[in-house]
Parts: sequence; C-alpha cells; structure tokens
Amino acid sequence: MVRTLIVWALLVGTALTSQASAQDEPDGAELKGFMAGSQAVDAFIKALRNHDLDGLMKTVDVPFFKDGKEIVRTDEELRNFFQPPLEEKGFSELKADIMEVQQFKDVRDKATGDAGELLKKVAQDDDLMFRLTVNWGSKTEGMMLLVRVKEGGPKIIGLRD
Repeated sequence: MVRTLIVWALLVGTALTSQASAQDEPDGAELKGFMAGSQAVDAFIKALRNHDLDGLMKTVDVPFFKDGKEIVRTDEELRNFFQPPLEEKGFSELKADIMEVQQFKDVRDKATGDAGELLKKVAQDDDLMFRLTVNWGSKTEGMMLLVRVKEGGPKIIGLRD
C-alpha cells in the first residue's frame, strides 16, 4: 500500500499534514525520518538561494542521482555539477513548496526506463522522494529530491527537475 504524505508548507518552518487514513499514518520513526528529510531539503534550498556552494555540499552525498541521466560518484564531480548554476542563476528569489513525500519502496515499480534503472541503483527502499514546486521570478517548475536519512544526518542523494 502506498503511504503518501501530502505536505503543504514552505520549506522555511516546515509543517507536515497527512491526508492518509488513520491506518496509513506513519509511525514515530517514519515521521522523524520525514521531518529530518524535510530539514535537509530546507537546507538545500537555502544554500541555493544564498548561492552557497559549500553550504550546499554539506546537504548532499554520493552516489548522487543526477537529472535521470547519470550517477555522480565523487564529491568533486558533484561540486562541479552544482557550481555553474550557482554562479549563473538568480536563485536569491527562490521559493519552494513541498508537495508530496513518499518512501522509495512505495514508488519503486513506477521507476521505469533508463532514468528509473539509474534511480534504482542509488535509491534504497527507505529513502524519501520529495516532490517540490519551485518558483523564482516568473518561472515555476517541478523538482524531485531524493533524501537518505541516516545516523550522520539526512543527505540529498538525487535531483531531477
């Protein structure tokens, strides 16, 4: 059964609101994972907004699912992926809303094609997929962030926009 957590909040001051039935509500450990994951997403968006490459690198980890096209395996490659957009794009007006959070195990079967196969090589069943709506200026687009919650803290391990 798919457990979906619908999230209606700006990343700053994240609040989770579940629209699942009582039997589908996440247990305490899952809820802590969702909250930790949302904090990682918040830190990632703040680093983008502030054009802070070092701060952004603290929120990510390898291997990293990159845009459905490849898996980045080193920190240096990941830094090289994020550096040009941070230097060029005007992220200072960036706003993001978390629209949905799902555990990867609940969407694994929907990950198809070449991008799906790459995703399956990086994602573990208990990783979280955050679907965001991102706005800056007059531009609005969707974004998916893959988050792994582990003892050393949650890390973004994938991005697709």
